[in-house]
Amino acid sequence: MAPVLLALAAWLLAAPALGHDLPRSYCTVRTVPGGIDVSLETAGHLLAQPLGLPSASPDEALLRASGARFAARALDAVSARTPEGACSPSAEAPLVVEEDGEPSSVVMLHFACPAGPVTLRVAWRLDVDPSSETLCAIDGAAAVFRLGAIDREVGTPPTLARTLADFTLLGVHHVASGLDHVLFVVSLMAAAALATRARAFGSALRAIAAVVTGFTLGHSVTLIGAGLGLLRLEPRLTESVIALSIVYVGVENIIRRELRGRAITAALFGLVHGFGFASILADVELPRRGAVAALVSFNVGVELGQLALVVTLFPLLAWAARRPWYRPRVLVPLSALVTVIAAIWFVERAAGVVLLPALGT
Repeated sequence: MAPVLLALAAWLLAAPALGHDLPRSYCTVRTVPGGIDVSLETAGHLLAQPLGLPSASPDEALLRASGARFAARALDAVSARTPEGACSPSAEAPLVVEEDGEPSSVVMLHFACPAGPVTLRVAWRLDVDPSSETLCAIDGAAAVFRLGAIDREVGTPPTLARTLADFTLLGVHHVASGLDHVLFVVSLMAAAALATRARAFGSALRAIAAVVTGFTLGHSVTLIGAGLGLLRLEPRLTESVIALSIVYVGVENIIRRELRGRAITAALFGLVHGFGFASILADVELPRRGAVAALVSFNVGVELGQLALVVTLFPLLAWAARRPWYRPRVLVPLSALVTVIAAIWFVERAAGVVLLPALGT
């Protein structure tokens, strides 16, 4: 409950007349695509009366055993609606946590709502104790529900289309701002451009498309798996291997004149890069409704970012690759520079040190 308490601190300080002995519960409210999510937390001693518990100070075991009753009572006391009608409620199984040495129960309520601004009603515990109140953080803003003030407009939840658009833009932004992924793709393109010496431009373009597709397939698998919590890899290991993948491609560009199987190489390293992409989503809560669609949208954004790189740079690299000076003056120096940068990243990430802050990590 620390985030909730921080969000409500200013409100509490501004209203000292309320005193500090009121029976308070706490909640967080988030607008999500198609509705709102409400997390309601109540201390054990405040649950004894509304749940009819045999002890005035229930322990963890008793609170767990009464979880279904807590969820049912919470659904009776908390509701939401829009001008188009009532929201459809559901509840998850409550959890028992410890706050200030006392067990508390937390239940997550979900409301699927018709279109329009949502009005939330919280009358929790008011039927057994009119002095009760529930302090809430609604999308970060403080609010209090008490007798005579049990309704509050939450706002209009984002549409699923808006959420998917936001995740797509997040994917594009990550490619644009993620220098390691950019250097990996550029290194692949720099070598693939050599194919234009022996093939028509269209054939060479298909070759780089195969490489990028391999990379896409690889990172899509781990991005979606990690985003849904099905796969996990230690972030420090992930970032270190990503740096090593760039070192590998850079060295291979220098020492090998015939580069075959690059699509497979890109796919294998793409598996690791997918965990890197997923780490960006670690700080962005996936919507409960449409989590897979959000992940796919983020992935689409990543591909749009990569496509922008290919469309912008590959024609120039392909033109230069037809010149005799391309390999000694462009490919080798560029690959060497990328290799050195990636090697520094690897040391920094593996050892947890910063050698050259200007390069980032």
